[in-house]
Amino acid sequence: MNYDKDIKDLYQQLRRDDERHAPSFAFVLSRMRQGATVIRRIPIVARFAGAAAGIALTSFTIVSVRPSAADVEFAQALEASRPIAQWRAPTDMLLKSPAAKLLQNVPKLGETFADMNIKFE
Repeated sequence: MNYDKDIKDLYQQLRRDDERHAPSFAFVLSRMRQGATVIRRIPIVARFAGAAAGIALTSFTIVSVRPSAADVEFAQALEASRPIAQWRAPTDMLLKSPAAKLLQNVPKLGETFADMNIKFE
């Protein structure tokens, strides 16, 4: 089997089909030289109908997009929880170890404790 020949034949068949359905280049060129353009004008009634539909859609969106009771309740609960989220226990300082800075740093290979240059409080 010669796959290259089969593929070439299939592409030639596709090209012939395209040529059968497409207008000739000479026809397209002559239409362009004549200045034939297709201008589709939208009737004035359709323009007003489109504008009215746009205004109606905008009005409906403005009226319907209001916060629901659940949204208002959630916003109030969120505002009430802000002070609680920022609260710090007065005993947090007791949880800090004198060697906390030592635990926060990762030593490098070959580095000794003296080379780490950590200052303790």
